[in-house]
Amino acid sequence: MSTHVRFRSIPKLLCLVTLFLVATQGASAQISISSVDHLRAFAAGAQWKLMSSPGGQPQPFHLGAPSDVAQTWDFTTQMWSFTTALESVDPAGTPFLTAFPAANIVELNRSPSPGIDIFVYYELTPTTLSMLGSGRDAKSSPQKPPLPVRKFPCTLGMAWSAESEPESPVPGITYTRRYSWTVDAFGTLKLPEMDLPVLRIRSVLTVTTETPAGSSHKREISYQFVSKDLAGANVTIDTSDDGNADVVAHGQYTLGAPTSAGELPAMATALNIGPAYPQPSSTLARIPVHLRD
Repeated sequence: MSTHVRFRSIPKLLCLVTLFLVATQGASAQISISSVDHLRAFAAGAQWKLMSSPGGQPQPFHLGAPSDVAQTWDFTTQMWSFTTALESVDPAGTPFLTAFPAANIVELNRSPSPGIDIFVYYELTPTTLSMLGSGRDAKSSPQKPPLPVRKFPCTLGMAWSAESEPESPVPGITYTRRYSWTVDAFGTLKLPEMDLPVLRIRSVLTVTTETPAGSSHKREISYQFVSKDLAGANVTIDTSDDGNADVVAHGQYTLGAPTSAGELPAMATALNIGPAYPQPSSTLARIPVHLRD
């Protein structure tokens, strides 16, 4: 028995295989989030809307489970109401920059009431997005030490942790906050406006209280569903539901049209982000970016 191969048919076959893979896997392909993605998403002027469970009331959510197989999280059947507008602004034009001189990203949480807008300050480096602190009502609140809310590249299986400095608001009582994050799943997040490829990040905050009578611990667990342009959702669960695929909890999601920082080389291996500097005649921050192959 002889076998004859038509080499002219191979490109056609490869094309069909490629189309099949795109059709079956494209919507749920695993993503990796980089510092360049954050740089693009946080370009000054980018805006998002924050939607929340109406009145803070709990709603049913399907959270799935840790997995290396793509999942779908459908958040289109819940009730949502507009909470606030979020905007990335030029650090140089903000009122608390002197308290956070390392900040090269500032998120403005606009309040419907005048005078109580919240400015959240971040430092973005090639490996970490750190929250430095926040400011409102002429008062700044530094995060000590800075909180590494994201590590890069952010991919499935990644885990990191941090611990705050002890705080003692009154004599004899000390609070310590311990944070841990684990990227434990990936898939598609379905929102009322669109579907997004996301990573699921499990976030655990443990607050330890020390008093003369002893110590106590309180945990807060949330699940973040994060896309490359930082749109996504967050669901905070009751600790008694830890590990459950289906919960009744409070949820939020953000969605917008982040300003593009332009096409950056896909093969860059290093990113150097310079400090933002004042532009008196412009509302845009100028953040020097240097990419090395």
